Amino acid sequence: MKFSYGLTVFFVRRFSLIYTEKWSSCLRAFVPSCLRAFAPSCLRAFAPSCLRASYGGLMVLRSYGLAVFFLALLSACDYIHFDRGVKPEAPYAARVYDKYLYLSELQNQLPADMSIEDSIFWTRNYINLWVQEQLFLYQAVHNLSDKEQDFTPQLEAYKNSLLLYTYENRLINQNLDTLISNTEIQQYYNERIDNFILNRNTVKGLYVGIWVDSTQIIRNFRRILAKSPPALAEMEDFCEEFAVPLFHFDTTQWFYFDNILDIVPMQTDNIEWWLRYNRSKEFSNDQYWYYLLVTDYRLKNAYSPLELEHDRIRKTILVRRKEMLINEMKRNIFEDAQKNGAFEVF
Repeated sequence: MKFSYGLTVFFVRRFSLIYTEKWSSCLRAFVPSCLRAFAPSCLRAFAPSCLRASYGGLMVLRSYGLAVFFLALLSACDYIHFDRGVKPEAPYAARVYDKYLYLSELQNQLPADMSIEDSIFWTRNYINLWVQEQLFLYQAVHNLSDKEQDFTPQLEAYKNSLLLYTYENRLINQNLDTLISNTEIQQYYNERIDNFILNRNTVKGLYVGIWVDSTQIIRNFRRILAKSPPALAEMEDFCEEFAVPLFHFDTTQWFYFDNILDIVPMQTDNIEWWLRYNRSKEFSNDQYWYYLLVTDYRLKNAYSPLELEHDRIRKTILVRRKEMLINEMKRNIFEDAQKNGAFEVF
């Protein structure tokens, strides 16, 4: 078995203190019994004198976590070695033929704030996966023909697509007008109204949920509800003052009604009938007392309100502008090249 001294440094730098108990438990859990007997001698043989403290059955490493290194080393000893006939560029943890897994890569990939045991498992698994991948890649390279390994056309096509994508984005960023007026959005909506049909019931309104056993808070809130017109600002201030867990008072915003019912679990036999003829309800369950008020609604299969479609229309207009801008620039480039004799078609 050949040991990588570089991996020692890797773990020594990562952990600053390992106690005897951790070393002992990890050793029992992960290292075969036939190897445990050699651990003390390995420690004496490989640990620098500046890292060793008093030895009594098992050493206590006070300054550095050298024990972690030996645990990981013995757990992954099949892969941690040097090939004396090859001079790697830097300390490494594994080698597959002429490919090396350098300790710097392990350091960069190792997640932060991991426990000692998790770091050992992670390192061992990373090395194992890396070795398996390199072995499989080696077989692929040595069993595929030169033609099968030639990806020049695909790489060229991929490079060209990246170049075009990058250049198009630069042109868009430099030339695209992203200002879209509400008038333009309204016009787009009116011209394509049949494209905006609701597939769910949609509402505006308010809701509140107060702890069911907070009878005084519920009583005071009902006094605010009794005012005409409803004092929305006063309701919101009240809920914030008493830390009411559920409330929404923005009656200008459209919502899909089933999303509201996920929050306010009102039970009714006919949702559409309730929206048409009722639209307000008080009820409670084991946890909350609820109040729900719908100020406006659109039923399924009706035209979707513009406010609900505003952002989607804006994005659609931007996409169309991008397409028109790129097509116009491509056309201009083509016409200029044609005038200058930059290309010929036979």
